Amino acid sequence: MSKYFRDPIHDLIRVDDDHMVKVIDTAPIQRLRSIRQLGLANLVYPGAEHSRFTHSLGVLHLANRIIEKLDFSEFTKDQKDREKTEQIFRYAALLHDIGHGPFSHFFEVACKKIGLKFSHTRRTRKIIKEYEPLNKLLSEVYDDLPNQIQQVFEGTHPKSYLVDLISSQLDIDRLDYLLRDTAMTGVKYGYYDLEWMIRVLKIKMVKAKLKGQLDNGDKEIYSVVANSDRGTSVIDQYIIGRNYMYRHVYYHKTIRAFEGILAKIMKRMFDLLKGGNGFEGKLKSKNISLELIKFLKDPESLTIEEFLLLNDNTLNQCIDQFYFDDAFDPVLHKLSKNLKERKPFKNITPYMLGNQEYSDINEKAKTACNKLKLEIDYYIIEDSSNDAAYKDYSHSLSNDEQSEEIILYDSHKKPELYSDFGEKDSLLKSLKFANSRIFVPQEVADIITNEG
Repeated sequence: MSKYFRDPIHDLIRVDDDHMVKVIDTAPIQRLRSIRQLGLANLVYPGAEHSRFTHSLGVLHLANRIIEKLDFSEFTKDQKDREKTEQIFRYAALLHDIGHGPFSHFFEVACKKIGLKFSHTRRTRKIIKEYEPLNKLLSEVYDDLPNQIQQVFEGTHPKSYLVDLISSQLDIDRLDYLLRDTAMTGVKYGYYDLEWMIRVLKIKMVKAKLKGQLDNGDKEIYSVVANSDRGTSVIDQYIIGRNYMYRHVYYHKTIRAFEGILAKIMKRMFDLLKGGNGFEGKLKSKNISLELIKFLKDPESLTIEEFLLLNDNTLNQCIDQFYFDDAFDPVLHKLSKNLKERKPFKNITPYMLGNQEYSDINEKAKTACNKLKLEIDYYIIEDSSNDAAYKDYSHSLSNDEQSEEIILYDSHKKPELYSDFGEKDSLLKSLKFANSRIFVPQEVADIITNEG
């Protein structure tokens, strides 16, 4: 019996497989309802309340659309192999985000700044492997389905086009989140013609070195490509839209300021826990999540079940407790007050101080914090963000990343790279940006700007 989900992006999402519905109803998937797709972006764009759950359903929907369009029977041995390939693709699409922490990508970045090892992709693989109720359901479809999905996520699956479809510059994850984030924030930057994009995609045999897999030399692999006659305009639209979304939403200065404040709250908790002095007992007396306390002490010590209890509400509860109890810890109270009352730290830019160097601004910020008796570690946020909307081969080499070039084809030419097609060089250069920012509380900013 079919199950339908109403969706603001794709209208009706239909799931025909009863077994898939059972997987959707498991704890790892349902937990995603409590994790916002865009972290703290709703403090700037009030409509950005959408969850990783709705995004995951959207990616599953696009997987089904791609299967209908591409007909995997061209690339598989027989009907049984085709059906298995399609199931691997569908379940990988649905499960690709189950390892995210509270507030999505923010949590991973905050952990890195503190010095905690956490990767949502590694955690996703761990859940699939070790969470028995989910692993059992997947194994009932095919004995080796959990392992096959792992290979897709690791990028080692022998059917390389499955890896492309889940993680590349033209994957179904991006195809969904660009439209979804654009619609829910209301900014309209990231819209592109989804129907035409699906129409121009194809799976073709290409040389591995075109995908940056130079160790494989001239080995030929099946890869996702786009028709160069019909597809370049929609790919232009898609890449430019992605660039605008990073500039104006994902790396919006006020969102980054709020994320910086929440990261400092996590750092303060981490530092106090590490210092002992009974702070863990104080946290427990405030009914702060035992799972969060355990995670901050040692992320790897959490069981899968304990990790699944971490979501946005976990950190929101901390903020509420620290906000309403000014005697608990003055730093945690002050930082929580900035979040609850929506008072972001001020961005101090070089031009505000006669084009001074960021190192000089940082020193001025430290001096001002000392004057106000504010601890430097928690009241100066150094933020850097950069993105290349399209990662060409040279970008991948310089950043030690796997090449993700989009490959174009037509019926009369050999496959070629999108970055080499037509006059793309100047366009792609314009779609790279980098920002460095220093955020400080308003009272610190006042001292800095007044003293110049």
